[in-house]
Amino acid sequence: MVFYHGTKKWKPSLQSADYIDAISREHVPHFKPLLFDLNRIDNKRLLGSVQTVVGLLSLKYIKYHFTESLVGFLLRELHRLPRESSFLHEFYMTLLKFKAEEELQTFLRLAREMNYRDMEEDMKSYGQKLKEEGRVKGLEEGRVEGLQDGRIEGLQDSLKRQLKKKYGLETEESVKINQIKDTAKLEAALDEILSAETKQQVLAKLGL
Repeated sequence: MVFYHGTKKWKPSLQSADYIDAISREHVPHFKPLLFDLNRIDNKRLLGSVQTVVGLLSLKYIKYHFTESLVGFLLRELHRLPRESSFLHEFYMTLLKFKAEEELQTFLRLAREMNYRDMEEDMKSYGQKLKEEGRVKGLEEGRVEGLQDGRIEGLQDSLKRQLKKKYGLETEESVKINQIKDTAKLEAALDEILSAETKQQVLAKLGL
């Protein structure tokens, strides 16, 4: 079952066999999914639980440019859901992650003007949550990157020190080693020093 909510008309094949590349077609399954193109289904024909109907309507219109009438319609539909609804939370997060700032502000302004204060506050709360998650993620990624950089520098220094002690090391060679960021290559070069008869054998492990 496929629920399609793109803004363009559905054109891909509905035959699964068309997507399978096989020399022999004898055992290729021929399944035809049940397609619901939400753009071609009248809103009044959408039946089911409140969450199902509101969810489908949200999918149908979230990709459209936010106009006053569209936002008003979505606000009315979304307000049918309880505030603790998981779908309502997902809708907020989707808006914040993928809608342009101008449209987000339109959504918030209309929510305020139409007295959907609870939804306005929810949106602001989720926006703050996303900012905090972004800051934490940035700090974590920076910490991991810093640890990785430190390990690379340690391998580079160790390799240069051992090369200099065993064979001597030119300034140009030292600079080239500093440009190698591949830990696997640096470790292979360090291992090679133990048995290598020439400096070039070690540098070859670095691709130099």
